Amino acid sequence: MAINVPIVATMNQKGGVGKSTITGTQAEWFSLVRKKRVCLVDLDEQCNTTKQFVGVEYINDDTEAGFQIKKHPDFSPHLGANERSSIADIFYGEAVLPYQSWITEKNSNGGLVDVLCGHPVRIEEINNALVSKEDGKVNQTAKERLKEFFDMEEVHDAYDVFLLDTGPSKNVMFRSALHAASHVVVPFEPEDKAIQGITQMLNAIKRENYSRERGAQLKLAGLLPNKVRNLKLHKQYLNDLSERYEEYLFPWPCWLSLLTDFPTRDRAGVKPRSVFQLPITNTARAQATAMCLYIEQKIFGKHLGITKEIKQTLNVFEDGLKTLGVSA
Repeated sequence: MAINVPIVATMNQKGGVGKSTITGTQAEWFSLVRKKRVCLVDLDEQCNTTKQFVGVEYINDDTEAGFQIKKHPDFSPHLGANERSSIADIFYGEAVLPYQSWITEKNSNGGLVDVLCGHPVRIEEINNALVSKEDGKVNQTAKERLKEFFDMEEVHDAYDVFLLDTGPSKNVMFRSALHAASHVVVPFEPEDKAIQGITQMLNAIKRENYSRERGAQLKLAGLLPNKVRNLKLHKQYLNDLSERYEEYLFPWPCWLSLLTDFPTRDRAGVKPRSVFQLPITNTARAQATAMCLYIEQKIFGKHLGITKEIKQTLNVFEDGLKTLGVSA
């Protein structure tokens, strides 16, 4: 089956660049603002997305992880799935059960976010076991597994967009996500190693496209500056990157500043839970809105409507509206 539902992977081979926060922000945008059915897939053994949207059980007798996935509320032995279901299970030929997140059709007035949870142990096992010890190549069956899963009619037709949160290593999960995705967002911090990481990602996308048919090429949604500070060093790096990667770089005002409002949303008990529930004049909300508008235009080929509230949120940018194709 040809994939026409967007599968957006947030990827960078460098850690700490905000992949989970950016993936989660997209999930909140498409569900809370656009009223879409979102499937959020956690492919990182750290399980930050799972912790934020579903929660985990913290335990004292596991020195490796310190937590485990919650028991699925709808678990039944005849389903062929584990009671602590995770996306890792499909690599073992098992079923996977989506968990309901805190964003439901009822509390969002139409949208929802379901989560295919990560697993702190099984994902690590997969990344270690399904790679050739001789040449480091990923097992071809494992590489194809996510794509095969998303191609299943009952999976493909259940959601309007799939969002993949990936780990920082170029491992089995990374390769499988890259092979399954229709679009890639590459977040980075404007620091020393940014260009190196970006070059690695562009090369990975190019290699992936060698094996794809012309009509199914993996598309780069863009290079997203994150944790940007008002420093001479950051400005210089962004200027250099603008010259080197002008066609790929997210335009200002889509850049995300180093603001406490972004990581604060990830903490348990914080209200409001979403950046899109912050005051309409909040800078973090405005930046997140601009970022998500740009991404949706890239993956759907157009904006999905500019409401009065969106315009009011973006008014903080003034001249930046034209960049996003929004009239004042």
